[in-house]
Amino acid sequence: MKKRAKPSETQEILEIVNFMKDRMATKGDIEELRKEMVTKAELKKELEPLKNSVDAVGSKVAGTNNRLDLEAMQRDRLQLPRRVSDLEVKNFGQSRHPKSVPL
Repeated sequence: MKKRAKPSETQEILEIVNFMKDRMATKGDIEELRKEMVTKAELKKELEPLKNSVDAVGSKVAGTNNRLDLEAMQRDRLQLPRRVSDLEVKNFGQSRHPKSVPL
């Protein structure tokens, strides 16, 4: 034999169902939202200038990195730390170059 819900429990359940029903979106609400939503094509069109700007910044960063790499290679070729150390030894009798950093 099934136990029947008490009237107060039934009333609570009805209140919960009515609360949910009052706040549920209707088919009309959803259609209205769809009209306001941006389509994938519209979004792609709007994002294209931003994508181009990001690509341009990326190119500039890559160019800067290449320039810095070239300057670092030139600096290595000049062997400035070694030359400065040699001059310090010649003029001061000892180099102040840190021992932990290779020449």
